[in-house]
Amino acid sequence: MRLDGERFECTDKISNTYWEDVIVGIITFTDHVCNMFKVDVQVLTIQKSTMWALDWIKLERSAPLRQLVIHNDQDKEKKFTEEDVRQILTNRRCTAYSLAIEAKLPEKLKIDYTPSNFKALKIRYGRWLTLENLYILGETCQEIIIEKSQFTVKDLEAIMNHWLSGRLNRLRCLSIDRVKGYLGLPFSTIFRKYIKKLDRKLFYECSTGMVFYHGEDRAYRRNDGAFVGINEIQSLESVFLFFFPNVKRKRC
Repeated sequence: MRLDGERFECTDKISNTYWEDVIVGIITFTDHVCNMFKVDVQVLTIQKSTMWALDWIKLERSAPLRQLVIHNDQDKEKKFTEEDVRQILTNRRCTAYSLAIEAKLPEKLKIDYTPSNFKALKIRYGRWLTLENLYILGETCQEIIIEKSQFTVKDLEAIMNHWLSGRLNRLRCLSIDRVKGYLGLPFSTIFRKYIKKLDRKLFYECSTGMVFYHGEDRAYRRNDGAFVGINEIQSLESVFLFFFPNVKRKRC
């Protein structure tokens, strides 16, 4: 095998290469594989110490990544700063269709800027994910999936009220698991006046390709005609909210 003019003997199923500069090695090997199979990098996983890869991938690709994934650094002393998060959420250093946040972010993080229009945003819950930050993310992101949530039923009521006020217009799917104090959502009582009968079932196809159906004949409608359907998995304490802009009734 030849890499960047250097020849390497392949005597095993696994090839080991050694570089004085690890970054040069990663870039060279990745370019070689992409050229060999005529493919492009689709998913990029980074940690604090490898944020340089954002600048490299931006130069390499003209199209956005399918997904950007951020993890905690192996060196526990290296942590993402608020400026790092801003650069990632705004796609300033590279662009991606979807983002998965698996890392711990600054607990006092405040999102006071407009995030990019991610098709999907997967978040492993942290204290930084306040309702205020969630509302801002929900203004630009199409799908938000929250794992290991610390949200309560009252928080979900606040989210519903925020949507009913005319916000979260881009959001189509909000998935929250491990809802604290979950005993089955009393939405039918709390938001009784917003329940409307539908003349057809609603469905939503996620970015993963999965299709969810809102099988109930009733949903919650706000004044501009938009609907939200709610599916629950009580055994997992999980809630799925599907948002539909102005679902019009069929005329007979």
